[in-house]
Formats: sequence, structure tokens, C-alpha cells
Amino acid sequence: MTPRSPADALAPTIPAIAAPPPIAAPPGRAWLVGTPGEFDWQVTRAPDVTTAMRFWAEEQYGECDCAAVRASGDDPGYLCDACRAEVAAVRVEAFDAIADPSPGDWLRAGHGHVCTRCFTETHNESDGRAVGSEAVCEECLTLADWDIIDPERAAEMRAYLAEDDES
Repeated sequence: MTPRSPADALAPTIPAIAAPPPIAAPPGRAWLVGTPGEFDWQVTRAPDVTTAMRFWAEEQYGECDCAAVRASGDDPGYLCDACRAEVAAVRVEAFDAIADPSPGDWLRAGHGHVCTRCFTETHNESDGRAVGSEAVCEECLTLADWDIIDPERAAEMRAYLAEDDES
């Protein structure tokens, strides 16, 4: 480029600055959706509870076709498996900004998960603990885990074990 005036020739050249990458939007409203009394709950993203339950049911049983059947007049009482499914949903705001909640995240949010070590159901109420990203049942917790989740209790446990070794 040729300068238009002598002053332009003396002006410093400023390199172009790239625009920063766009900030990713948070994943969205999170719901735990599943069958009451069963351990089949999943994180579902949806704007409202009805949509969350529909998404879950259709994922489990296939897409709902009840409206099309009713519109055709073939079977006005027909309900697909997705519509007949017993489904419940719980809003979990703690998961809104977490794209893929870990088993430990489930326990920290006050919900059960399977132990990541022995695969039994565990809950906070049954002494399940979040150890980093893991959900760990009481039977699988080690002294090293207690160092992470409650160092004071780990020290007490070590003292007890030391006393037991001395006797």
C-alpha cells in the first residue's frame, strides 16, 4: 500500500488482532429423568420438565407417534411405549454448567450413583462419598480416599490403626 501523505508514511504499522474465540454457551437446564424407584436416571437437557420427560421417554422407547395415529383416526385410544412410561424428573441446577457430570458430581448434588469401583448403588445417606470425579461406596473407601475427603478423619483412622498394631 502506498502512503497517501508524508504523515501516513511515518505512522506505525499496527498488526491486525484476531477476535477472541466465542465463549461456549453453558450446556443448558439440567434435569435428572428416570423411572421412580429404579436406578435408570439420566441427565437430560431441556427447557422445561415436560420436555425433559418426553426426551428421556423417546430415548428409551423410541419416538412418540401417538399424535400421528390419532390424526389418522385409526386408533384414538392408542398410546406408544413412550407415552405409557412412568417417568419423573428432578431439576438439578448444579449440573447446568457441567457438560458431562461425573459420578462424583452426582453425589455432590445429593443424588445417588453406582460406585465407580464395585458398581453397587451408593448414596450420601448410605455413606457414599465423592472422591474427585468418582462416586465411592463405604466398602470401597480407602485411607487414601479419606486423605482427600476428610484429612482429619484419616489422621484419626491412622492413629487408631497404630494403636491396634501396638496391642
